[in-house]
Amino acid sequence: MKKLDVRSRSICLPLLVGFSAVFAASNGLGQIRVLSQGNITSQWRSAQLEQVKLQLAATEPGTLRDELEAQQEWLTAWLPGKLDAQPLLTRKKQGPLTILREPTIDPHKRALRLREKLLGDGAKPTLDDTRALEKLLSDYPEDIGVKQLHLHWLDQPQYRSDYPREIAISAQRVFDLLQSEPASAELDVARAFTLYRKGRALTYRELPDVVDKIAIESQSELDAELQSTYFQLVEIAGSGRPEFISLEVHMLRHDRWFGLALALLERNGQYIDNRWLLEKRRDLLTELQWSAPAEEAAKVLAMKFPEDGE
Repeated sequence: MKKLDVRSRSICLPLLVGFSAVFAASNGLGQIRVLSQGNITSQWRSAQLEQVKLQLAATEPGTLRDELEAQQEWLTAWLPGKLDAQPLLTRKKQGPLTILREPTIDPHKRALRLREKLLGDGAKPTLDDTRALEKLLSDYPEDIGVKQLHLHWLDQPQYRSDYPREIAISAQRVFDLLQSEPASAELDVARAFTLYRKGRALTYRELPDVVDKIAIESQSELDAELQSTYFQLVEIAGSGRPEFISLEVHMLRHDRWFGLALALLERNGQYIDNRWLLEKRRDLLTELQWSAPAEEAAKVLAMKFPEDGE
C-alpha cells in the first residue's frame, strides 16, 4: 500500500478566487447582470477549477501537487446543489478491501472471564468487576492480556475526554509488550490498533474542553509524540486504511493539507460513521474557505442530523 508523504508543518495556503469573474456587464451602460445563486456557485466552481489547473501546471511532483490534485478531484465530482449524505468519491481500485478487526491477545487467558463481564455484549460492569481488574493488574503487571483489557476498558468513548493521558500511557505499555512477542500477522494488526488508540488519545489532549481541565505542558513534545506514533502506524498498516481514518485525517488537517484530508474522507465514507463523515466534510470545506460547498455541506448535515445544526 502506498505510504503517505507527510511533511511536518507544511502549509498549503487556501486557493482564493475573486468573485469579480462571476459577474459581467449586461449592456452597453455597464449595468451588472444579476445571476441566480445557482449560476454564481457554478461559475465559482469553474473559476476555482481553472485556478487549480493553473497551479498544477506550475507545481512539481510532491505533497503540494497531491493536495492540488485532491482539490481538483473533489471539485470535479461536486455538482452544486446535488451534495447529499453519501460519500462523493470512491476508493481507488486496489482489489477487495478486507476490514481489519482488532484481535484480543490473551495467551494465558487470565483476562478472559473479566473481559466478558466488563466489555462483553450486554455487559453491566459492577464495582467488584473494576476492582477485579485492579487486582489482575497488580498480580500480573506484565501480562499482555490483562494490559490489553485495561487499555480497552479505559479507551471507551465516555472516558476519552477525561483520561487521554492515561489511555496514551496504557497503549504505549501494551505496544511495548506486543513488541516483545514473536512476529505474526495477528500481532501486527494488534500493534496497529494499539498505536491508533494511542494516537487518538493524543489528539484528545488538544481538544479545548480537555485543555481546560488538563493543561498541555509542552506542545512541541505532544506534537513529536503524536507524529512518531502516526509514523509507526503507517509503517505497519500503510496509509488510507478506513479503520484508522480519523487519525490520518487529523494529521493531514494538522499540516493544513485540507484537500488531501477531504478526498481521503470521501473515499472511505462508506466504511466510517456517517455523522462523522458529514461533520468533517463541512469542517474541511470551511477550512479550505470554499464557502459555497461548505454551506451546502452544513445543510446536508443539518437535514440528516438536525441536532448538529442547532
